Amino acid sequence: MSKSIQILKKIGQEIKAQRIKAGLTQIELAELCGFDNTYISMLERGQRNIPILTLIHISEKLEIKASDLIKNA
Repeated sequence: MSKSIQILKKIGQEIKAQRIKAGLTQIELAELCGFDNTYISMLERGQRNIPILTLIHISEKLEIKASDLIKNA
């Protein structure tokens, strides 16, 4: 597995962990962000590249810093 795929998977895992910590479902987070829930699912599984502005938008809805989503990637 390439390094970039590993990074996407780790970021996705962190998005999922923070979403669960916030008590949100994928559908609820998607609605807050204005995304489709399948997009959130794909991000959490590391199957989609995440643009920096999307990462920031998701972090704002989770009420955390964007850096918290990438610090362990």
